[in-house]
Amino acid sequence: LKPTQMFPCPITGDYTGILPENPTFCAKVASDCNNPDVMFYTVSNCANKSQIYEEREYRCLGSWQEPGGVTFTYTQRREMEGFHCFSGKVLQGGKEAYIKEAGHSCSRGEDPLIYGMRITRHATCPDIGISVSNRPRYPTIAPEEQDDPYYSPVPNDPYWYQKENDEDLNEKNRKSPTRSTKETENHNLAPCTSANYMSLLLLCASVFSCWRWIHYSTNDSV
Repeated sequence: LKPTQMFPCPITGDYTGILPENPTFCAKVASDCNNPDVMFYTVSNCANKSQIYEEREYRCLGSWQEPGGVTFTYTQRREMEGFHCFSGKVLQGGKEAYIKEAGHSCSRGEDPLIYGMRITRHATCPDIGISVSNRPRYPTIAPEEQDDPYYSPVPNDPYWYQKENDEDLNEKNRKSPTRSTKETENHNLAPCTSANYMSLLLLCASVFSCWRWIHYSTNDSV
């Protein structure tokens, strides 16, 4: 079965019944209306419902109906490791049902109407999408918050803003590296440009002087 595949449980809503083997024990079978594949099973004292003896949580993995109208539901325990099977018959459009534990291998041969527990519905899931969860009261541990290793927070400021001092940060002292880089380059380039220009002038003057000296020397010889 795919982990993301969901199989709704055969009954939805809140059901109560009395354990056939011990009439002083009452059972409650409830479903999570937002997650129809989740079912809760609670056993308590019939005289004092706050005295709870057992709490279980199941996830329905699949169900099928066999000849005779018996529906088998294969479940996985959620509060502990293990799998379990139930057999049952749903009557009167879900107003009542007979359910029986069928072990790990979904044993046959025992009619839930005879050997099962009768449960009656006292509440149904609302038609609107409001969560009516009846989770048992066994302790649960919330998952620790973990940082996503693939998430890198994006700052509010654009990438070219530099924060020199968080207390004195404002719009006027934010500078663009592109602009400052150009100013620095121009500033550093200015002395080099002037020096190169002067060297070029001196070279031209020297060449001109040499040319005049050669020219006059040639004329004097002639």
